[in-house]
Parts: sequence; structure tokens; C-alpha cells
Amino acid sequence: METRNTLVQGPASEPLTIAEVKQDRAVTHDLHDALFTQYIQAARELCESRTRRALLPQTWQQLCVNADTEIALEVWPVSEIVSISINGEAVDHEALIDDGTIYFGAGDSPLVESNIFRGARVIILYKAGYADATEVPASLKKWMLTKIGSMYEYRESEIVANSIQRTRYVDHLLGPYIVRGFV
Repeated sequence: METRNTLVQGPASEPLTIAEVKQDRAVTHDLHDALFTQYIQAARELCESRTRRALLPQTWQQLCVNADTEIALEVWPVSEIVSISINGEAVDHEALIDDGTIYFGAGDSPLVESNIFRGARVIILYKAGYADATEVPASLKKWMLTKIGSMYEYRESEIVANSIQRTRYVDHLLGPYIVRGFV
């Protein structure tokens, strides 16, 4: 089964605020607020890419060519199915879920299962992400703050006379949240 995911609509907000970043960096001025906004987005995108998790509500489309009966949705956590089309035709997915023709398991390890998918071209539009910034795990936020701190500290294109030491614990913050098995 060939699978392809496409981000349809990104998050309306970010999991960190400029105020949180400034507090973490001990910055009291507003000179770099635009830079912090870019760093927050970049850190979120990097975190999402590394973990295969949507940190805040987003809409994704997953295309499955020659689908199996089970389709594992690849961006977690999943909150709802928006639509399903099979071989180019929209189906009433809510009615099919209600009558048991389609099984939908939300959250982590999200699965959509039905015999009507077998061998078909299936497109599933779904919403993934934690409900809001307060639901994003603290270790993911701390990882983002650490990455933002590095971006801010080493924002110039060249660094002269600095010794850089990698702090390995930082990437271990992501470990429990990485979605495995999808490449």
C-alpha cells in the first residue's frame, strides 16, 4: 500500500508564546519578538517532523493507493475523521462508522478499518493534534525551548571562538513521543 500525507491546514496558534520564550531566555526587551515568532514556528515544525505528532489541531489528508483493510493514520494524536473518499467518491463516513462498516480508533495509534477499503484508492481527511497548548506534553515544550535557545544564541551565520558541546538529554525528551513505524 502506497501512502502519502499532506498538511491541509496548519495550526491556528503555537504551543509556546513569545512571553514563555523570553522568560526562558531571560530576555526583557521586544527587539527580537519577530525573531522569536519565527523560532517558535521552526521549533514546532521540527518537533512535529521528528515525532510525527501534531502539537496543535491541524487538518491532514492521507492518500492510500491500493489500500489494505486497515489504514493506520500517520500523524498523531487523531481527534476526528473529516471525510473519506473511496475511488474518488465521497462516502458518508459517519453513518458507516455508526453502523460498524468502518471502525475508527482515535488518539494515539489511530486506525481506520473496513473491508470496503481493500484494493481501493482511499483518501482520508482528518484532524490531528493536542486540543490546545496546555495539553502539549511538557517535555516537548522543553525540547522546543532548548532548540529555540540554540537558534537564538547561535543566530549568526558564523560563530568565532566558541566551543559547542551537545547536550544529549535534549533529544531524549522526544523519545516517548516519537511515532515509530512510518517512513
